[in-house]
Parts: sequence; C-alpha cells; structure tokens
Amino acid sequence: MNNLDMAERVSRHALFKELVTRRARLVRSLMSVGLVAYFILIALVAFRPQILRMPVERGGATTVGVVMAVAILALGWIITWIYVRRANSTFDRLSVHLLEEVAR
Repeated sequence: MNNLDMAERVSRHALFKELVTRRARLVRSLMSVGLVAYFILIALVAFRPQILRMPVERGGATTVGVVMAVAILALGWIITWIYVRRANSTFDRLSVHLLEEVAR
C-alpha cells in the first residue's frame, strides 16, 4: 500500500473524523478562554485604565495591571499544559488506534 492510499484511508475513517472534531473542539475552547482574558485586559487599558493603576494593597508598588498581565502569561502556560496533556493522552491514543485500524 502506498502513502497516498494510506492517507486516503485515514482521512475517510470514522476515528479520524472523531479525532479532528475532538481536537478542534478543545482548541476552540482553550483559544476562547485565552482571547477573552486578553481582550478583557485590552478593554481595561482602553476604557478603564484607572483600575489597572490601582495598587494591589494599600501603599504597595504592585498594581492591578501588573497582576493581570502576569495572570495572562500564566494562563497561556496553563492552556498550553492542558493541550499538551490532552494531546499526549487522548489524541495520541486515538491516533495509534486509527493507524492500527487502517493498517489492517
């Protein structure tokens, strides 16, 4: 069996469609969380900058804006960790099962 036949069989298989659907759903969800958080920060910068200038604690030097920016960076790492964890468990397992099915 050549590579084109194999690719055609994989793309038509129900497991492949399930894999693509599950991956797309996860990516859309994680991307939405990240974008909403990012655009909330941008909206605050544009429309309510005084909130971002407020100190976290009375007399402190750290502002709400700095905390939010660091939180968005941390959220990016968390989103990446969630995706990698799911890819290494669910998606890889489905991929192996798919290739075994198609190879028969």
